[in-house]
Amino acid sequence: MRDHYDGLAAEYDEHWVYGPEYIPWLSGRIAEALVLAPTDRIADIGSGTGL
Repeated sequence: MRDHYDGLAAEYDEHWVYGPEYIPWLSGRIAEALVLAPTDRIADIGSGTGL
């Protein structure tokens, strides 16, 4: 199992980057779905590389 994930680690982010507009777009959709207030905070813990 470890060998499998060690092999993926070097190129993991390449599988999730669709263009410069993707991360802001996705972040906006997540914030809308969560109905966040300006004072709320989000922690990305244990979610891969944090993309």
